Amino acid sequence: MDLRATHYGYAYQDLITGIALVDMVLGTAENITVDTKGFEGDRFDDLTIGYRAGRRVRVQIKHTSLDRELSKDSFSGDGRSLRLDLLFGALLFDQDQHPGTTYRVVVRDGDPDEDLACVLKPIDAADDPGDPLPGVITRRFKFDPTALQKTKPWKTRLTGLTDVQVRTACEYLTVDTSAPAATLDFSTPGPAERVLLRRVIEELGAGRTPNTNIRPEYAALALAH
Repeated sequence: MDLRATHYGYAYQDLITGIALVDMVLGTAENITVDTKGFEGDRFDDLTIGYRAGRRVRVQIKHTSLDRELSKDSFSGDGRSLRLDLLFGALLFDQDQHPGTTYRVVVRDGDPDEDLACVLKPIDAADDPGDPLPGVITRRFKFDPTALQKTKPWKTRLTGLTDVQVRTACEYLTVDTSAPAATLDFSTPGPAERVLLRRVIEELGAGRTPNTNIRPEYAALALAH
């Protein structure tokens, strides 16, 4: 079985986590939990960040090396662990324990395909939560609760949830598309590596006085590891 795509996905997740860990070093983040389920059925176990300002964010990261649209199948099935009713259920359960938490599904895929675009809409500028992590530039979308409850297969998938629950899940979940690509090689960095390198140089001071003995590539790789 060819596991290269799976391993690449794990490495990409580590790279994005390294970008988040810069905030831990800076003291902006108070705690970060990586690749840990908080409960049975947790769908946001890749990255949980508690910021000193009181904000809590949970991030699920999905990589693809293909140049493709974000498909309806990503959320109507469970091949990517993003089936919408299960995703919403996990969000709502976590919200009961941690009110006010926001949730991000960060994908390398492009904008929603025609079928998904009927229910997954671009976020209005006034409601835009911004990029999921510093320097990780994405396009942001939210599910439309009214469209979900009127359109197949979504209305069938979500029959176990009340209108209030669906609207709450839609409010707190952001889908981030077109996340930066990665080469997984700091000697020939891609956009994602350049984000982490910029942070370790400009914010942590790697390679600069008094840290001229610390190569930025080494510091970035250490954070990803």
